[in-house]
Amino acid sequence: GNGTEWPRKALAELGSCTPADKITLPAWLPDDPIIREDWAQYLDTVRKTDLEVGQIVQRLDEAGELERTVLFVMTDHGISHVRTKQFLYDGGIHVPLIVAGGAFDGGHERTDLVEHIDLAATSLELAGQKIPEWMFSRSLLDTSKPREFVFAARDRADETVDLIRSVRSDRWKYIWNGFPNRPWLQPNNYKDMKPILQAMRRCSADGLLNAQQALIMRETRPVEELYDLSTDPDEFVNLASDPAHATQLKAMRTALIDWQRRTGDPCKPESEEVYLTEMNSIFSGKGKQSEPAQFRANVNLMLQWMKERPPLSGPPK
Repeated sequence: GNGTEWPRKALAELGSCTPADKITLPAWLPDDPIIREDWAQYLDTVRKTDLEVGQIVQRLDEAGELERTVLFVMTDHGISHVRTKQFLYDGGIHVPLIVAGGAFDGGHERTDLVEHIDLAATSLELAGQKIPEWMFSRSLLDTSKPREFVFAARDRADETVDLIRSVRSDRWKYIWNGFPNRPWLQPNNYKDMKPILQAMRRCSADGLLNAQQALIMRETRPVEELYDLSTDPDEFVNLASDPAHATQLKAMRTALIDWQRRTGDPCKPESEEVYLTEMNSIFSGKGKQSEPAQFRANVNLMLQWMKERPPLSGPPK
């Protein structure tokens, strides 16, 4: 959050802090001092994680358990910035996964596509258990049939209602937006309190964003997005309306629709009754945050937008 508490802790535990003027920002972020500082602190959290993993490995070794332990190191999503956490661009869904021990000899990088759910089947196989046929999870130990696609979904996050689906191959990314008539950065109290979001909005208002950085600030979205990750890893050039890529667009869309059918994806927001039940639990102090006025205002706006800007029913058939 660009405060002083974490840098003091990083300096004490790591011996140094990452200099904000030495980092390289991703292409979707403007070169702003607040954003630089935020990214530098983020890199120090990675260093802190590395330190803690080392401490865990040392304790396992000292206890004589390391040789019969398999370690999984991962995160649940990308950094909490724009185009990352709560979005289905690679910045939000391409997360670290390090596996070591047992049948995983380590020391090399695999490039096959995996999903978080694959750790379930992997754990079962490591424990000598049969993987149920109904599981969508695949064991990482079985490299004979690598995944052709990985799928991701985003629905409500905190008070913010959304509906996004994606399918990714080793080269292509397809994204379907269920709320094309809403801004990408819908109001979200959790993220809007972050200095980096405030800096992005300030830079946008001051005209300091280039065309690529300004994409996420738009007030509407395309229904479909298609990216060639081999030439456009930052996912800036949407090829969905390009007739030259119509066949690829259809293939990716079909793969997503098939996944939705197989998994029983309801592909619609929760009911207003369920939404208000969740929100009232937060209002009553039972959730992860108290009842800030902005949070309640956002809830009222979401209810209003559900009537004025309802979702699409699903990807075009």
